[in-house]
Amino acid sequence: MIRLVRIENRTFKNCVTLHHVILDPLCPMAIIGSRAFEKCGQLYSIDIPKAVYKIESNAFDGCSSLESLYIPFVKVIENDAFNACSSLVNLTLSNKVKNENYTWEFFKGWIGIPPEFEITVQ
Repeated sequence: MIRLVRIENRTFKNCVTLHHVILDPLCPMAIIGSRAFEKCGQLYSIDIPKAVYKIESNAFDGCSSLESLYIPFVKVIENDAFNACSSLVNLTLSNKVKNENYTWEFFKGWIGIPPEFEITVQ
């Protein structure tokens, strides 16, 4: 049996035909690597397992169709993780989330936060 513990850096980079990703909720995967889904411009949805505690830098950079993320269990989000996610309007985070510089720079590069953007902290 193969046990996925992380999605490696650049695994799906530039995969323009990727629309929706469903990972087994019981998957022991802990980390989404740097640039793992970079420039997957048609990715609108991803189900992230509860075991994931870290999203590395630029993991979803350029995922311009990504609309919503539910990640209340992720504790570390590195800089630019959601850079240029221009359709992201709903994000649920942990109240303990931090990034490497203890700032909220995982949204760096956004032209502006859309007026309908909603962030929920649990």
